[in-house]
Amino acid sequence: MHFSFIQRSAYLVVALSMVLGFSVQLGAQGPDVIVGDLPNTNSYGSNTLSNGEVIYAYSVATTSCNIGDANLSWIDNNNQHPVIAQDMFRLHDGRFTQIGSSWLKHGFCALQNSGLCSGCNGGGGCLSFLTPGCADPYSAGLNGNQGNLGPRSQVNAWTGFFPYPYSAPPVASGEGNIGRRMQVKETDLLSSNFPGALYFVSGQYVAADDAQFGHQANNASYRRVNVSQTGSHNLSFVGGTQMMSPGIQAWQDNQPTVTLVDVEIPNEGLFIAGYDVTDNGDGTYNYEYAVYNMYSDRSANSFSVPFPGGATILSHGFHDVTWHSGEPHDGTDWQVSENPGVGITWSTDSFAENPDANALRWSTMYNFYFTCNAPPEPNTATLGLFKPVAGEPDSVSISVLAPSGDFLPGVSDLTCTQVGEQVDLGWTNGEVYDTIEITRDGSMVATISGSSTSWTDTSPTPGAHTYAVNGTQAGVPSGPVTCSVTVTAALDIAVPGGDPAIFDPFGGETFDVTITPVAGSSVQAGTESLMVDTGTGIETIPLSFLGGVNYEMTFPP
Repeated sequence: MHFSFIQRSAYLVVALSMVLGFSVQLGAQGPDVIVGDLPNTNSYGSNTLSNGEVIYAYSVATTSCNIGDANLSWIDNNNQHPVIAQDMFRLHDGRFTQIGSSWLKHGFCALQNSGLCSGCNGGGGCLSFLTPGCADPYSAGLNGNQGNLGPRSQVNAWTGFFPYPYSAPPVASGEGNIGRRMQVKETDLLSSNFPGALYFVSGQYVAADDAQFGHQANNASYRRVNVSQTGSHNLSFVGGTQMMSPGIQAWQDNQPTVTLVDVEIPNEGLFIAGYDVTDNGDGTYNYEYAVYNMYSDRSANSFSVPFPGGATILSHGFHDVTWHSGEPHDGTDWQVSENPGVGITWSTDSFAENPDANALRWSTMYNFYFTCNAPPEPNTATLGLFKPVAGEPDSVSISVLAPSGDFLPGVSDLTCTQVGEQVDLGWTNGEVYDTIEITRDGSMVATISGSSTSWTDTSPTPGAHTYAVNGTQAGVPSGPVTCSVTVTAALDIAVPGGDPAIFDPFGGETFDVTITPVAGSSVQAGTESLMVDTGTGIETIPLSFLGGVNYEMTFPP
């Protein structure tokens, strides 16, 4: 079970009753909606998108409980009712990813059922509120009814506010089975792709009056499912509903080495970050991080993990969940950058650059992972916040395990530029180094002063080259920062009539020659000559300048 520490004391009675198998007891002031059960699912088959991807659609039944001490509003045709999100997750080889999400089911009235929660005295009927202690079941059919599903993008999960009527594009042509429902790529469901994987579904309620009393942290529950490998890939349950436990909790519940950390946004919502580190036994370590946005409207647009100079990140990756059915958000993957001695950072556009960027929004989870040759130690990751708020921080810190070592910032803004027959390197120092080492294609070519910010390679050969600049301080390396350049010949020399195969041995024949400077080089007037391999040796032949790039050669002279 996992919910924010600010609510743990309020729900001690609830948690204890769940462990002992008793019915859920009331324990919160004001209305407080939870997902008491995920009793069944629907499968709707598939559609094939224009890009060739086969997408399957599902819905999950949700039975809510009001464990508070006041009625929870459930009014149709306005914004005073809950909305319900449905999500799907997969655990495979230690990586826990979100693979599916739905649009939101809009509530219309609430039954007042007893049994799942205790203390229900609400009476019969489908009412405009949910009485304390009562449960309201929404079937998988209702939660998959496309006409009553609205976009997530219009809901503020921190306040519970959404405009009503909400606006939604129609279900797209060719997506009649999958539009707006919980969508999952077929490739994510196949045991041939993910042997031994575990799958989970979750439901989450968002309601304005629940949010008013600060009860958003217990609004999600998950349940494990099996995925059929035939037909519509139907889902079947394994075990019971894990009440008041969001989907990311399944990672820790099924992989005990995982650590989960509540990440509270000052005066706003909640993220939950998870991490795990695996020793590969060959001197390398897999670092896995997942960040789940439970109910922050500010969202996130960057995630940074420290790694030291001298360490090497051998590979890295990112995983998000696909926006669909006309949601306005950009689905571009986050970009990654490495700064040895500082950290590795994944990021997308800022809110100012693109309000519909692929930010980590509520009820979604993104993954960040890499393999490194440094063992783990406690450190602090940074989560950058997407939507700015005056007077509030733009980022928050997360205690994690990260690669160990000495942290010395590397150089930045490194450039490699060919000028004539040379290559100029320029950079900005991250520290005052003792020395700076420069390599070309892995071989040392220079050791220079630690305050230098430029160097020139005077003897590169034509072809592709990779340069690396590595500062050191008290014997600690910053880690190499690289740039690449393709060196071309400084002069393009041609014989327009073609290389002659036969010469008059008595001389006097003339041939046209062109010399075109490239890569910032130039020809010094009066110095032009051509070296000719005569078969018996190299002979230098003077050229006569005709104008522009044109010359004339007499051979033999």
